[in-house]
Amino acid sequence: MRESTLNADERQRGYNERNLTRDSTRPDEAWLSSRSCRWRSCRPAGQFGRWAASLGRIAKEEEMRSIDDIMDFRTDISPFLVHLTRTSDGQVARARLESIIGEKKLEVGPTLVSHASFGFPYMELQNPAVAEFFQAVCFTETPLDQIHCLLDVQDRAVNLEPYGLVFLRQRLQERGVAPVIYLNNELGDKPPLVQALAQLVDEKPDIARQILPLIAVFGKKLPPACQGVPPSGRIDFLWEREWRWPRSRGDFSFNITDVFIGLCPHDEISEFENMLPLVRFVDPRRNMRWYSTQLIEMRQRRDLTQSVV
Repeated sequence: MRESTLNADERQRGYNERNLTRDSTRPDEAWLSSRSCRWRSCRPAGQFGRWAASLGRIAKEEEMRSIDDIMDFRTDISPFLVHLTRTSDGQVARARLESIIGEKKLEVGPTLVSHASFGFPYMELQNPAVAEFFQAVCFTETPLDQIHCLLDVQDRAVNLEPYGLVFLRQRLQERGVAPVIYLNNELGDKPPLVQALAQLVDEKPDIARQILPLIAVFGKKLPPACQGVPPSGRIDFLWEREWRWPRSRGDFSFNITDVFIGLCPHDEISEFENMLPLVRFVDPRRNMRWYSTQLIEMRQRRDLTQSVV
């Protein structure tokens, strides 16, 4: 009798603990399952089945997460877009960033960034009215702690430097900045497609201005227009995770509230923070945990939900 009483007490205590944090009018499925015979004895089988199924749906809905909740913890998908500067045309990377900060504007450069330009005869590309179809301001979706991977890369024609701005991706996305459209040319079968896209310049210029600046190719190199034999070698910039602002939209003007943080060498941080007082700066070549205080401060200022350290 003593053992039976203790077992009953333990069962009651276990029942109370299981039901402490849930609505007592909605028994959990495990509890229902262990007492299914008792419930079935006092409720019609069909009604019980519908009730149990309803409980299952409720439990499943409670376990589901929203996309926004998931994105808060996806460290491989950055909530930022980064623009880095470089030394070119006689202007050093630091001076370029100073100019960007002063004018609150990213200027579209003369480089033909779109691989759709390979579908156009080279001589015609010298015409600025044609070249604008293949130009854009460029950003990367690379996570903060991986920006250093874009620097000091061997055999690159474009050598980016540790100067730039990190923008809020959602803000730029709402303005019209878009991810690059990558074409897979591993089989060497994309030259006809690229040439067809280039024909939009003459046939549908308004559409061409929107779509052509976003084209990039990975795989085998493309042959220039009017040449049947492609050069040897491969091209692959998928790892840059690039976004672009087409030239047809003009230079990219921004507000300070579009900027999350600035980038510069560590010993120049105080100088740049004086130029842009409402934005903190970090050195992209260092571990971001070094700047956890600054990142958390800017996270709070920009009212972000994503983790930044």
